[in-house]
Amino acid sequence: MENERKKEHLENFLKSNFKSSTLFEDVYVEHFALTDLNFDEIDTSVNFLGKKMSFPLLINAMTGGAETSYDVNEDLARLCKNFNIAFESGSQKVALQDEELVETFTVSKRYFR
Repeated sequence: MENERKKEHLENFLKSNFKSSTLFEDVYVEHFALTDLNFDEIDTSVNFLGKKMSFPLLINAMTGGAETSYDVNEDLARLCKNFNIAFESGSQKVALQDEELVETFTVSKRYFR
């Protein structure tokens, strides 16, 4: 039952308009020229839970728990590893209810050892 809900979440997202948009078109940033700024000196890193991350960004992959979510979580984990940003697998309740779905969550572990 729970895994069907997770599968529906993924299917609804893939059918939505979001797949071609980052939603940044809804954000307005006022132009302010930073002529004296050296971008090579900017440090975007942050310490998070005892780990140094490249950016103050966390991907919360609430996609585990459906057969189709294995690949999604693996891709998200790989991106997080490559860019050194935090990854969260979301609620794992469904994995406690259905042992066959555990790997849809644990697939990300291999990228963070």
